[in-house]
Amino acid sequence: MKKIAAVILFLSALSLRAQDSPHRLVEAGVDFGAPFSGFGSYLGTAGILKEDATLDWSDMVFNLDNRLRAFFDVHESAYLNFNLGVNFKLGFFAGVDSFGQFQMPSSAGLDRGAASFMEAGLWFSTRIKRWTFTVRPSYFLPLVYVKDTEIYTPLPLAHPGDTNLMDVFKKGGLDLALRGTYPLFRNFLIGGAITHIPLFSAVLTDAYSITGDAAEGVSVAGNKAIYRPFKLGIDAVYRPFYKRIFAIKPELALAFNTIYDTPVSVYADFALTGELNLKDILIVDAGTHFEDLMWKQRVDLLLNFRVLEFTIGIGTKSPQFIETFQGAGFGVDFGIRVGY
Repeated sequence: MKKIAAVILFLSALSLRAQDSPHRLVEAGVDFGAPFSGFGSYLGTAGILKEDATLDWSDMVFNLDNRLRAFFDVHESAYLNFNLGVNFKLGFFAGVDSFGQFQMPSSAGLDRGAASFMEAGLWFSTRIKRWTFTVRPSYFLPLVYVKDTEIYTPLPLAHPGDTNLMDVFKKGGLDLALRGTYPLFRNFLIGGAITHIPLFSAVLTDAYSITGDAAEGVSVAGNKAIYRPFKLGIDAVYRPFYKRIFAIKPELALAFNTIYDTPVSVYADFALTGELNLKDILIVDAGTHFEDLMWKQRVDLLLNFRVLEFTIGIGTKSPQFIETFQGAGFGVDFGIRVGY
């Protein structure tokens, strides 16, 4: 039974973020993610920044069915972490995670989908011999959930003021993330997690139908059970020089996502990142990611001044690999931590 439990905790997905690793005894922080956005081959960032940009409106309308798309990816979070020694760490967090992908043909139907989740919870990490395990239970509430031509919300849009706030929070769900790491060799760490293990689904009953030019309320037959994307995978940290100055970090995950309207709701996430670490004061990450059916090119910079820490990340994002090098979508992340 102990071996089975260890294997379960060792499985990995990619969603346990950097706030799970405090650099100080006590620290508080916030992260902001400006949206990635893209609009097919017509309104990409590269085209907007050209000095002489032109749009052929008739050609745009003719090719609307195949060429107009939009996507976004926004994250905001706040957290409080406690580093209680090598064998135990604890933290609390709250935030909003919003993401979506659309294609908008002339029929006004929506391909793919979108969702925005508010979440709050805690995490704790402990070390058992050479293993490190992290457990992260979360409460989540869908603020908006778009599927096909329907928009679900936790409260009626026509009369939001008539809704009891406690009744809204009762519509939320619970899920769990588990992570484990193990130093296989002195310069090779393997790790993993299971993310968004469903414990209780969120349930929304207010829906609105997207028609040709407006959204109107519709009755919903029964309740809409909503889960966050479930992911299962592995990752590693390889330090070829046996020191922290440089690391190669591959990641691989299997995702189960019913939010996007795709023929198959199961797909792979993967990434390859290189890290330059100068005494934990300056850390630079650069890499290629394929996550939630989108390609990403990212560079992240961390400046750690002990009491104060800044992080900033920039990147491009597109469903087409080559477009990530042409400015199809652009995003910026910023974070700050304060502590001792």
